[in-house]
Amino acid sequence: MKHQRHHANSTKFLLDHCNLNRKNNFYSTSSLSSPDDVQKLDDLPPKSHILFGSCDGLVLIGVSSRSNYQLLLWNPSTRESILLSPPEFGIFNSIFALGCDQTTNDYVVLTIHDDMKLTPVDPHCGILALKSASWRKVCIKTPKLFCPCRDSFGTCMVYVHGAFNWLPCCFLVVSLSILSDTYRDTISRSNVL
Repeated sequence: MKHQRHHANSTKFLLDHCNLNRKNNFYSTSSLSSPDDVQKLDDLPPKSHILFGSCDGLVLIGVSSRSNYQLLLWNPSTRESILLSPPEFGIFNSIFALGCDQTTNDYVVLTIHDDMKLTPVDPHCGILALKSASWRKVCIKTPKLFCPCRDSFGTCMVYVHGAFNWLPCCFLVVSLSILSDTYRDTISRSNVL
């Protein structure tokens, strides 16, 4: 997939506008563009979709129909997309995030899958390196609180300094390092007033 980094200080935005008749329209722009430069993008086929996140102008999208669910990496600037292989535990009940690993100069996708059982079970985690196009399992022991799949608000994960970060609740930020496959909470309950 072609990827263009036009300007180091330019931030790309993907806007999803849902009008009153529930039709979604997608628009693309950058932080250095004027309001007149907003570009309407081609419509997606009539399927259900979720935007999991973006990095350097690339967008990670889940697209589902009645029979299957697919994970796509899409470049709105070039209008190219690639189909990503699913993790071995599937895509349903999973949340995904996209980041760029500066140590390997490769894009990575993290997935955390929760089987949604009422008994405490560690979530299944995996990391896909785009250059190798293969998933590797990440074995971490986490309390249920740390699993973003439990968040009814559709938690987004952000990749910063070699770790995926998310808010499982209002007083805690959790980080999962892809280098050491470890997690840590960066704000504890004792720090909340």
